[in-house]
Amino acid sequence: MYKRQPVDAAYAVSLLLDDENTVRTPNDSESRITDIDTQAYYFKTNFDLFDGRLTGNIGMRYVKTDIAAEGYSGADFWQFTETLEREFDRVMLRDLRDTSLPECQAPIYSDPNQPLGYEQKYQRVDGQGWDTSSGPDPSGWTQIADQGPCHDPAFAQWAAFQQDPSLPDPGVTVDWLNMWRYADVSTTRNNGWDSSIIYDGTTPLATVNANQFTAGATTNRELQSFRATDTHTYTNWLPSLNLNYAISDEMIGRFSISKTMTRPEIDQLRPGFQLTENGYWGSGNPNTGSRVSMYNTQLEPLESNNLDVSFEWYFNETSMLSVAVFHKDMSNFTTVENAVTYLKDVRNIETPVSGSEIILLAEDDGTDDHGLDGCMPLRATADYGWWPSDPTRFSKDLRDLCAQYSVSKVVNGKGAQITGVELGYVQTYDFLPGFLSGLGVSANYTYQDSQYDPDRSSIDPSKTLPSFPVADTPEHSYNATVFWEQDGHQIRLAYRGTSDSLVGTDYNTGLQGRTWNQGSIWNEGRGNLDLSASYKLNDNVTFSFQAINLLDDEFRTYFTSRELQVERVFADNDVGYQFVAFEEGNPLEGDATRSRTYTRYKVGTTYRLGVNVTF
Repeated sequence: MYKRQPVDAAYAVSLLLDDENTVRTPNDSESRITDIDTQAYYFKTNFDLFDGRLTGNIGMRYVKTDIAAEGYSGADFWQFTETLEREFDRVMLRDLRDTSLPECQAPIYSDPNQPLGYEQKYQRVDGQGWDTSSGPDPSGWTQIADQGPCHDPAFAQWAAFQQDPSLPDPGVTVDWLNMWRYADVSTTRNNGWDSSIIYDGTTPLATVNANQFTAGATTNRELQSFRATDTHTYTNWLPSLNLNYAISDEMIGRFSISKTMTRPEIDQLRPGFQLTENGYWGSGNPNTGSRVSMYNTQLEPLESNNLDVSFEWYFNETSMLSVAVFHKDMSNFTTVENAVTYLKDVRNIETPVSGSEIILLAEDDGTDDHGLDGCMPLRATADYGWWPSDPTRFSKDLRDLCAQYSVSKVVNGKGAQITGVELGYVQTYDFLPGFLSGLGVSANYTYQDSQYDPDRSSIDPSKTLPSFPVADTPEHSYNATVFWEQDGHQIRLAYRGTSDSLVGTDYNTGLQGRTWNQGSIWNEGRGNLDLSASYKLNDNVTFSFQAINLLDDEFRTYFTSRELQVERVFADNDVGYQFVAFEEGNPLEGDATRSRTYTRYKVGTTYRLGVNVTF
């Protein structure tokens, strides 16, 4: 009978990490240091005028901030889980079909009808290959010079016949084995192409792999990092004025005007970028889910010019009516912008480079390159580089052959405004008889009209960022509490709710709701009802009870499209159509559906029973 044994996780890890054959490849891109040096000077004076009816203060704050950040940019390149090194660069495959280029040096096989694996793998033409015609002993091999761009006659003839079957059949079969010597090995996991090749002379040779051969030394180039540094300095002058005027013994007017600042989160100030590449599987779509996160030491602090005017009427000792008007004019708010675009080739970076420098935009220049020469290509494993169902497998257009990346960049937004009105009411009905004198109500309603300033994408200036309402700023917010308090006992029933609003940060992805994955995500409005009560047994013992989220309302977010290319329109191309962006607009104004759920969950009702004893 099988008996399940517990697994000692710590022991399992030690077996791996303590093994002398374990190769450690640290991800340095997660290492960073940010030093923030702040100098601040503050002046403030209080005043009291008109026999104390007018009070307030005026102040000025000066802040200088110096930032020095260092760390690493990094890339996690694509390689399938195996170690065969059979990923193919689709841009290079285009060159291999281009008969205007010189012919690539033909490989030499001991048996052309059944080439051996090592003969197909090692006879490369990019300066890293070997002439293996002397046999399987690497000591007799000589290096093959780099030929530069060239075409493979067999591959070119096969591709031409696949596109035009009226041409003579070249009788050629193309698969990853006979194309192996053209594989992209620049970022492989066990890269040994800069070292000697070793064969023990006894292991039987195979036709479908070259596992009998090993490199004298290997380097993990799948995970790469390179140092990044940056500095930034900014200064802020922050004035403020606060006034309180006693209109009467029951009425007070308040006025406040100020300029405030909020610094970016410290981890957003790190330098460099992080890139994760996904493989291409013959879909015809250059967006395979590859992504880049770009950070920004040059972030400015959020600045806000604030105006608040309020009136309060204390119509008895425990009751108040209030109305407040407020306005915030914000600039330089920190946001994470997201866009899909192409990148420059980053496979062989030798000098520090910033995230902004690797952005590459397609241009309508009338050429097949579309301004994308030198791009980061799509890379496919094995035969997916020329997969039969791929509508772009023989395309010359670099927009089909270069990889699109979802780029997330921490930036300063242009600006935003929030204007609102807040109404408040608090009253204890102590004029009622008996136990009813403990009843009371507290209620509040806030209306907010907000909007981002029109702005251009810093990733792709041809794109305009949406002027949606400010994130996490619902148009309507309200809460009401009915309570009873008497003789140390109390009961409270509180309800609060909001209308729909734009999501600020999606913590599942780290993206902002405004530019989330070529669309936007929104919070659905919801309400929440809580109950709390306490009973005072005596001066030393009090029992308490809480019921949180009695209605168990769900949390839900939903998605609307801005740039998803899902609308099919006629086009003069090989397939007769193309997909264009589907822009829906603002669901809060009825422009878009609210039905596309992104997240939905409930947290349940929480009950708490307690006792407080003092002695």
